[in-house]
Amino acid sequence: MSNQSSSYPVFFVSFNQDNRREIFFCFIVLVAVGAFSIVEMLYSSSLLAIVGAGEQPSLSPRRLCLFNTTTGTALRELNFLTSILAVRLNKKRLVIVLREKTYIYDANTLAILDTIDTVPNLKGLCAFSPSLNACFLAVPASTTKGSVLVYNVMELHSHCEIDAHQAPLAAIVLSSNGMYIATASEQGTIIRVFLVSEATKSYSFRRGTYPSTIFSLSFGQSMQFQDILVATSSSGSLHVFSLGFAINQRRGGRTSSILGSILPESVNEVLDPADHHVLHNAFPAGVKSSAVVRKVDNVSASSSSEFLAYRASVSVITYNGYFVEYIFSINNCWWDVNAYSKIVDWCVCTIADELKRLMWLLEINLVNQVENKHFGVALAVLYSLILASIAVAGTPTSSRPSRLIIELIHRDSVVSPHHDPNENAASRIQRAINISIARFAYLQAKVKSYSSNNIIDYQADVFPSKVFSLFFMNFSIGQPPIPQFTVMDTGSTLLWVQCRPCLDCSQQFGPIFDPSMSSSYADLPCYSEYCWYSPNVKCNFLNQCLYNQTYIRGPSASGVLATEQLIFKTSDEGKIRVQDVVFGCGHDNGKFEDRHLSGVFGLGFSRLSLVSQLGSTFSYCVGNLNDPYYFHNKLVLGHGARIEGDSTPLEVINGRYYITLEAISIGGKMLDIDPDIFTRKTWDNGGVIIDSGSSATWLVKAGYDALLHEVESLLDMWLTRYRFDSWTLCYRGTASRDLIGFPAVTFHFAGGAELVLDIDSLFFQRWPHAFCMAVLPSFVNGENYTSLSLIGMMAQQNYNVAYDIGGKKLAFERVDCELLDD
Repeated sequence: MSNQSSSYPVFFVSFNQDNRREIFFCFIVLVAVGAFSIVEMLYSSSLLAIVGAGEQPSLSPRRLCLFNTTTGTALRELNFLTSILAVRLNKKRLVIVLREKTYIYDANTLAILDTIDTVPNLKGLCAFSPSLNACFLAVPASTTKGSVLVYNVMELHSHCEIDAHQAPLAAIVLSSNGMYIATASEQGTIIRVFLVSEATKSYSFRRGTYPSTIFSLSFGQSMQFQDILVATSSSGSLHVFSLGFAINQRRGGRTSSILGSILPESVNEVLDPADHHVLHNAFPAGVKSSAVVRKVDNVSASSSSEFLAYRASVSVITYNGYFVEYIFSINNCWWDVNAYSKIVDWCVCTIADELKRLMWLLEINLVNQVENKHFGVALAVLYSLILASIAVAGTPTSSRPSRLIIELIHRDSVVSPHHDPNENAASRIQRAINISIARFAYLQAKVKSYSSNNIIDYQADVFPSKVFSLFFMNFSIGQPPIPQFTVMDTGSTLLWVQCRPCLDCSQQFGPIFDPSMSSSYADLPCYSEYCWYSPNVKCNFLNQCLYNQTYIRGPSASGVLATEQLIFKTSDEGKIRVQDVVFGCGHDNGKFEDRHLSGVFGLGFSRLSLVSQLGSTFSYCVGNLNDPYYFHNKLVLGHGARIEGDSTPLEVINGRYYITLEAISIGGKMLDIDPDIFTRKTWDNGGVIIDSGSSATWLVKAGYDALLHEVESLLDMWLTRYRFDSWTLCYRGTASRDLIGFPAVTFHFAGGAELVLDIDSLFFQRWPHAFCMAVLPSFVNGENYTSLSLIGMMAQQNYNVAYDIGGKKLAFERVDCELLDD
């Protein structure tokens, strides 16, 4: 819904097709420069349809840009003679509404499939059901009365015309499955619902006695609750029309089709007020608003399975800048506020990253067009103003150290609490392999779920334990300081520790942090920008920001987002204090298998991560992973991180770090590998991730096979194969003795960066009498091959690996980590 002529701070609101919490907002910050009039999202994917709201060609309301937020590129542009008033899309169709024409495109090829001549539609009024099985478009069929034209978008023909009201239409909506259409006229006193299949009137609801403007109509999105209808009006009221569902259930009905069981005998019947529930003063009267039903829960008695009520979560956004989520008990008729926030204070952070990518797009792809340069400048100013408003919203303002050096403790180091002096090398290697397998399986599952838009899955991490952990780190938290021992993980974005009171926590060896005893602890309020980047965010009545970190292997961890000071030891036995760090205070964390652990130190990138808080730059350097007496492994956070050596482009996707591998060579001989196999493609979950949690490196099958055959050709002539399993290459002997003179393997990355693997990085001594290659094929435990590749920590030995996220580059510098000590 757009609001181009008003002075409200919110310029545009768009809910995606499944009404998830992710929402895009555009704000009029510099009206004279320009902004966007339409931003539509394809479900929860990376595809946006964007229309400008300015006079420059790049901001023209007559131009549609299809934009990929993941790659930061414009996919296609469409230009029209008149302004675009509305855009609707699903996976097969793209609909563009102009004043007197509506165009239907094939969403994949952008070929025009049909053009509909319509009556003058000055407001761009339309409704769209995204279901591929019943995909309908509804537009006004008259300017003098409330008639609706319903068009079958998949079959490309007119379906029916409905005479809904005597007065012209003010709002229309289709249920997502295309079964129902709801309408309201400019009078706003009656809301009617029709069965699309029969084009007959099904329900009439009397909203009120006096005229009012209906701002929005929305059906529930789940298949079971599509007959829950919500409306907002200029009177400041929020209306819920249950269409008889809750009434039917309360009377003991058990039919699967709600409307089918209680349709009135007369299709013109005005339904009983019991089907209509209203919350007065839900928002200021006269302020434009939009509402959706996000979900409906079945609430049962705590002691039995007896049905009690259906509870709907209704999200409302007002154009004067507020977001409210109401909880409504349909059967018991009570309302409650679940969340209430001022959008202007915190929600602009939702589009900050998108605007940054848009600026990159305009500066890189459209730099030759003068008007687009002005557009880039406009966005730069807009972005800086948004960041300024974020600072007011509660972002910590304390100073940050320019360089923070932290000791990394390898799982098998003699200073690790897990070190077992009686354990042999073969056992340590086997554990490293198990960790690598678990890590690769976890990353593959997470990448796959992200690509398929499964929000719950792609927010999941691997449960921290000694089985799945490679590096650890010490620090203290709070005042007075409480020591912590946490997992370092570039695959997780949240830093969290166990906190008291703890409903379900591990009995760690040290004391659990008690925030009530710390003078430097503070809860983050719900309006903070960080709150809305936390996993599965919720707000409670105390205005605390709650997170719930789900895990692929293990229970979930939940708690409160807060700020606290962290204290780190320096290499010269000094201390560095970092104040106002945003972290997760975990009050319900499940059980760690490892009692030494107190939390997770996430180094993945997001607005919430410590990496982002300390300047979006960090590096680490690790030496020989098989040497338990090597004490110079280190992590450096902040702008002072050492970024030296050759660099390669770095892409951050869902918090993980992708680089482009172009070739592999052995002793200067390039292997016959198509570089396209390492390219990340959205449909096959591929690409190359650089990771800190796996010792081994994993290569997609074609790349692995090429490397395997070349290594075999060099070693089979004078070493005996050791047959252990079908997916590892092993030989009898001792690597340090039998591989003297073996040529180095080099990974060649885009931009000219190289990672050189000597025998200590390419092979590991698995048993006293046999060694194996530390590069593995990209499948786990005999499952199907995947297209994801991963650069593990053995390949990164004796390198300082620097992540410059703001500069979008990663640098490799071969160096003795001891030389990097202060």
